[in-house]
Amino acid sequence: MKDSNNDRAKGKVKELGGRIQSKLGEMLGNDDMQAKGEAKIIEGKAQNAFGKGRDVVKEKMDSIANHLYANKP
Repeated sequence: MKDSNNDRAKGKVKELGGRIQSKLGEMLGNDDMQAKGEAKIIEGKAQNAFGKGRDVVKEKMDSIANHLYANKP
């Protein structure tokens, strides 16, 4: 769970940094900076989603393990 929380936090930070970079690029008329910011936003969202996916898998695995342990003969 720690790793997934780490992925989610890093993803949010990366997304925020991308939003700032994109907005600065827009304000300065720097298309390259704006595009790099947009790319960071997407990368951050993907990393956050990966962390969420890890959480779901861990929860399912724990549920299965608990079910198997509870129904042990």
